[in-house]
Amino acid sequence: MDQQVMRSYREASVVTDTLAELGVLLRFVHMWDAAAYKAKQHSVAQLRRDMLLLKDSLLGVAGAAAGGVWQPGRGLLQLQTSFLKTSYMAKLAAAQATLAMMLVSAARKECQAATAELQSLARDLAAQPSKLGEFISFRLRVREVQAARDRVSGLRPAQVQDLYATATSWGGRLPHADQVALHDLQEALRCFGRALTAAVAFLNSRQAGMLALLDRQAKELLKRELLKQLEAAAMAQRLGIPAASGLDVTADKLAAWQQQRASLCEAAAGINQQESRLGVKLTYYADLDEAGRVLKEIQEAHAAKAAGGSGGSGNDAGDMEHPGC
Repeated sequence: MDQQVMRSYREASVVTDTLAELGVLLRFVHMWDAAAYKAKQHSVAQLRRDMLLLKDSLLGVAGAAAGGVWQPGRGLLQLQTSFLKTSYMAKLAAAQATLAMMLVSAARKECQAATAELQSLARDLAAQPSKLGEFISFRLRVREVQAARDRVSGLRPAQVQDLYATATSWGGRLPHADQVALHDLQEALRCFGRALTAAVAFLNSRQAGMLALLDRQAKELLKRELLKQLEAAAMAQRLGIPAASGLDVTADKLAAWQQQRASLCEAAAGINQQESRLGVKLTYYADLDEAGRVLKEIQEAHAAKAAGGSGGSGNDAGDMEHPGC
């Protein structure tokens, strides 16, 4: 008799221990609210974690049933099991279905975003600029896209596929609209690949011509007209050549020379920037530096002459500073 009691006690203990482990499910069953859960913001990682917890719970309940825990009578313990089985399993299955569809929704959003990004990049790559500045900007854009290629055409689409696979493997149904979205993503991938190949080929075909154009622009700035004018004016100042020669220095001429040199410096800086973006050696404009030195010499001589002729009073031209490049 004692042995029978002990055996019955042990059998009951197995059931109660298992039920204690599954006790958290009872609280979940009472607290689960699909509408409230869907109303909150959930990251994909959170959805995956919650789905794994639910899957483990379902396996636990199913394992308990398969192991005979749900038998009405086990030793000293008598259970009313039909309600527990139907309530637990139904609630958990419903929660799993909710999470699976939320994963499908998350996959759809990511699929649409990935497709839109690929389409946008393909449009950017379709440009075939003929102007030098636009060509350089396009070249830099192509390089940016090439650097991001593994992410936009590899990692991101693979993540979309993985999300859909996870959702469907856990009970989510893939609607027809999502099948279409996946097809659109694959088509966007193909278009992106073709556009990138065509963009690289375009750059290679036009690179030499654009470099030649930039070189011509640089050489145009290297002409010595301004420096020659300034050197002639400086020489006239030193030799005291009369104004009738046309080489005299006036405030208007000084202002014009300063403006001309400032414009040349700005153009030279623009060409240097384009050279830098194309990865070629920068052109050094030594004549502009020399023109600045000569212009300063002319200004100082003109100011000294004006000060001497007016009894030492200042002159606006003498106060002008030569601009640096």
